[in-house]
Amino acid sequence: MAETLLSCALVTQADAKSSLGLNLSVATYDDQVNALVNYISELFEGVMNGRRIVSTVFSSISGVEGATDIDALDGDNSSEIWLPQYPVSALTTLKVDGDEISERADLDSDGWVLEKASGRIRLVGDVFLKGTQNIDLTFTAGYAAVPKDLRLVALLEIKRAWAKAYKNEVGKSSEADAQGNRTWIIKGLLPETEKVLARYRKRNAW
Repeated sequence: MAETLLSCALVTQADAKSSLGLNLSVATYDDQVNALVNYISELFEGVMNGRRIVSTVFSSISGVEGATDIDALDGDNSSEIWLPQYPVSALTTLKVDGDEISERADLDSDGWVLEKASGRIRLVGDVFLKGTQNIDLTFTAGYAAVPKDLRLVALLEIKRAWAKAYKNEVGKSSEADAQGNRTWIIKGLLPETEKVLARYRKRNAW
């Protein structure tokens, strides 16, 4: 089965192939390239503490077209909640116990206030009533474009893993089965990669 890029892919196939010095018009290694891009992208997302890189719609409400399903959140009678993914570019729906809450229109009104960078939602004039999964929402988290520093270190990791696997450099970055299907295994990241990722692990960094 052909390997396709995931929605969380940090770079395009063409960018990865160019970085690896592969001919863009030759498809011989396309599946392997896509698998490696997916692996690195998921690896980065997994260490971000909820920070979403690629812009994605999330919803706990069934039937929202194109949305990634998430669980509804629990209320605890406080006036704020933290969304599990951030930064947030849009909050389109917020319901507590089935009642929809509107955005605060001005300083004299009640409603929700969103801190986009951190993903914190505050209620003015109300609280998130205590309950189990009684807070439903639909929101968009992630960046409109992959930040340049993340894209750069993703390409560096892709290039390093490819070199180890296909140019017999020291170290092991993948395993292949009898049919030649390759599973990527990255042990340790480059120091420059760790430095960049550390910046993005902080929820209130920006």
